[in-house]
Amino acid sequence: MRTRVELIGGPDQAERVREVAELLVALRDHGGEVERVLLRAAPGWLADAFAPERTVEEAEAWLVRWRAAPDRLAFERASGWTASSWVHWFSPENEFWSVGDVRVDAGGHRVVVDLEHDDDPVPFEALRWLAFTGGLRVG
Repeated sequence: MRTRVELIGGPDQAERVREVAELLVALRDHGGEVERVLLRAAPGWLADAFAPERTVEEAEAWLVRWRAAPDRLAFERASGWTASSWVHWFSPENEFWSVGDVRVDAGGHRVVVDLEHDDDPVPFEALRWLAFTGGLRVG
């Protein structure tokens, strides 16, 4: 199956839209090396937004709190994404979806992303977070 997701910027966000599209293409095209690609290709605004990496003990405690959370999505959003947990969603280990076609619309204010997947619904919170962090909205 294919799901189309649009990340939409305002009239003054053409550069941000381009940065997001370029990052998604780089992550897609270098699937086995996504962590290295992220370190090299992530714009500063994205790198600054990641939460600090967790120790093993912190990650285990986070998982216990996540499992007990009444609203897991809200808990994830409040906790922030570490770079390693975020980039996982763009790696071959993510069995839920992969990035297909990525393009910027003619006006330069919209990134159109096709996600390839087998099941619905598609858990693409990592893509939503990228849009939010970049000041874009999901349409």
